Amino acid sequence: MGLFIQVTNTVQDIPAGNFFLRNNFIARILYYWALLFSITTVHSMDKFSRVPMASLPASTQSSSSSLESLPVEIQVHILGSLPDVKTLGSLLRASPQYLQVYQDVREDAVSQIVCNQITPAILPLAINVLQQSYLRSHRRPRSKVLEFLEMFKEPQSILPQTTFSLENSKKLLKIHYIVEYFADAFITDRLNRLSKYIPQIAPLLVDANASLGILGIEHHRLTRAFYHLELYGSLFYDPEIADDVIAVQEQSSLFLAKLPGWETEEFLCVHEYLLDSLSGYLDQVEEDFIQDYVEDGPPTDIAKNPYDMRFNHDDEYWYFFSMDGQDARIQNRWMEGSLTRGLKTLQDILESHTADERYDSLGDLTIDRPRNTIKQALDALPCLRDQPEVSRCKIATRINSLESPNDAWPWALKKWAHPRKGGLRSHSSTHQQYNALRGWGYLIWSDETLGILGLLEKRQSTDWTYKEKTAVIHSYRAEDLTGRFGNQERRGTAVEVRTRSQYELWRKEALEAVQSSGSID
Repeated sequence: MGLFIQVTNTVQDIPAGNFFLRNNFIARILYYWALLFSITTVHSMDKFSRVPMASLPASTQSSSSSLESLPVEIQVHILGSLPDVKTLGSLLRASPQYLQVYQDVREDAVSQIVCNQITPAILPLAINVLQQSYLRSHRRPRSKVLEFLEMFKEPQSILPQTTFSLENSKKLLKIHYIVEYFADAFITDRLNRLSKYIPQIAPLLVDANASLGILGIEHHRLTRAFYHLELYGSLFYDPEIADDVIAVQEQSSLFLAKLPGWETEEFLCVHEYLLDSLSGYLDQVEEDFIQDYVEDGPPTDIAKNPYDMRFNHDDEYWYFFSMDGQDARIQNRWMEGSLTRGLKTLQDILESHTADERYDSLGDLTIDRPRNTIKQALDALPCLRDQPEVSRCKIATRINSLESPNDAWPWALKKWAHPRKGGLRSHSSTHQQYNALRGWGYLIWSDETLGILGLLEKRQSTDWTYKEKTAVIHSYRAEDLTGRFGNQERRGTAVEVRTRSQYELWRKEALEAVQSSGSID
């Protein structure tokens, strides 16, 4: 299946020497875009209703008339220049004329709008995800995975000018909506967590997008990281029944090592966020289990056994909550495995609201425990290269760019030796520090957001108390958040232990009943 990007720009088709014609064309497009915005804004207020043109203000009706009188080729260009499908819907509801034109060029228009919505910077990665999605199978051909990895992140030649089919456009949008869901959830969750330790940012969260300007570069970095995760899962999903597993060393060298250091850290920020979210989900699952345990009552053989024998290796579900399962880190393996089950599955897990939904979301506990995990692949990464990273960081401190890290990257490298200087398993103290940094998404935020949050340097403010000026030093540096962020492994009290007092109470009652009846059967 071949998918390619179409770069449609009518102005490029005008001869370069005809300066007046080119600029006149651009001016007309900009003018009609302004008219279009005035109409689509009115109609986007209620996406389920269509406002009759007669009920619109005279100025808006005039704008609509001007737009509909444009030559068809310009109307087609405007359709293909729309930023997203939502704007397309607003325009089509507002204008029967554009609806008619759209019906004639539907596939091309939707294809170009999808390119605009995903954005040119992210689109190649989104296409990779779509093209390799068929590999998410335990019978995937190993040769196909390695064939793709050979070309992954290699410079691409100019792609032929063609369009996506309507079916592929829909598939791309379906994936992108899920990626956007997680990007928004990440921003909300991490800012809310930061507000617990940095009270100054709490007022900004009333309207985070407006107050912090979180619209552009943060979303691009997050969508890139989530697309990388989705692609990683398609290539390396490792259920226990998989036929031909790609070793962690290959996963590390052929995929993760090809990412620039800061992109790997973006990936790790998303990794930490999802593990935190999955751990919260498992907390709820454990509470569901305990509630069912109490409601179901004691097992029939309770008088014979001092311990609840259901928590053993014979039943995968009970073993998941047992002390032996905890010692074997079964729940941690399940969380790591869930990261490669696909973003749609992760969304279903995190959006499960009832006990039954949470039970179903656990999946098949006999296969969703990978032999090779993302963490193992990250541990196998080679040492971080110094020169290329540092030279690009110096440029990045002056401008926000998707191709460069934010100010937090050179700042962190200067303060602490990166764990990859000697492998991620080394330097446990700095490993803990970087886990804390990833816990609040240090590589995700724009330089402006980092400045507003005040995470990279101490801030000094003043307070007036009884007419005495008292200096108050706020030391909310990133290192002060160590131990408050970073995923903690699930090493709490196992459910088997938490239910033991209930079991002992039941058994006491059962033994008393046996003594009264004189028989243990």
